[in-house]
Amino acid sequence: MAHMIQDLHMILNDTLNNKIVSTLISMFLVVYGGMAMPPPNSVIKLFNIPLFRIFMIALIAVLTKASNSNGLMATISFILTLNIINRLTYRSKPIPKPNPLLHPKLHLPITR
Repeated sequence: MAHMIQDLHMILNDTLNNKIVSTLISMFLVVYGGMAMPPPNSVIKLFNIPLFRIFMIALIAVLTKASNSNGLMATISFILTLNIINRLTYRSKPIPKPNPLLHPKLHLPITR
């Protein structure tokens, strides 16, 4: 198991230290962050899985170790994506109708 993790670590380091790969990651993050448009439903479903979000945070940590600027851009893109998904989720929920049996501001039962 430790050998497999070391191999994966070496592959990631070699890939992220490559100038071409680093430039492509930077360009993707700048373009994606600049668009800041609603992600497709498949991405929304992925971001609703807690394990996927943990994986993305770990990937950002690895990316930050290789390049601080790419890590910062990835973090901003991650936060923007979560924010957009959060706004879309709350906007799609219906607004509850007021209950006439509850006090309008305190939401406590009205006693008479």
